[in-house]
Amino acid sequence: MFKRLAAEALGMSDIGVIVPPSEFDKVDADDYLFHEDGERIFFLIKSKKDEYCFTNLALIHVDGDSAVSSKRMVKRYEYANQRVGWCAIETAGNLDMDVELKLGNLAGEQAVVAHYAAVLDGVNSAMLDRHTTRDFTGVFERYIHNDAPPRPA
Repeated sequence: MFKRLAAEALGMSDIGVIVPPSEFDKVDADDYLFHEDGERIFFLIKSKKDEYCFTNLALIHVDGDSAVSSKRMVKRYEYANQRVGWCAIETAGNLDMDVELKLGNLAGEQAVVAHYAAVLDGVNSAMLDRHTTRDFTGVFERYIHNDAPPRPA
């Protein structure tokens, strides 16, 4: 415990490692897999605070407060629902030896709203084109007789 506390204070904790498949069962992220759905780990990066677990279904980020705390926040990003648009690695500083992996989705909130508005406009235009009467010949022929004998209905 004191070794971890000293390493944390001096910024000399583990910088980050790629966990080999033989040790996947020893990481925290393994507890959050959907084994029932056949989820399995393909790649895992572990830093002093965080774990980034890439499975066949999702990215699981186990976010820790510090190396001496057992408190964790688990964030799950399903590939089917949230596409990874960019990835950045923030390297360690002189005192803070941690490495951060930063991921972003392809579209922000404004882009989603813009796409939704475009789809809605397209649907409205299609509905107006298909279901709006433009030629009223039938109405005039039926109700305006112009001295012509009435046509049977």
